[in-house]
Amino acid sequence: MQHLQHTPAHALTFDCDKCDRTSDTDSALQQHLRDSPAHAVTFDCDKCDRTFDADRALQQHLRDSPAHA
Repeated sequence: MQHLQHTPAHALTFDCDKCDRTSDTDSALQQHLRDSPAHAVTFDCDKCDRTFDADRALQQHLRDSPAHA
């Protein structure tokens, strides 16, 4: 039992499903998911290649863009 508890090869890890990052604790994984720019939620315009960080900004873009009218 001591071998299982103290050998790094048997350590419990928390793996990110979206990238190859591994954390030692669930709280570290949750912080990674929350703070990593690579995992930020984005709102993409279907009519052009613009991306927004808020749905409100995307909706304004769709309303105000003459190309999308």
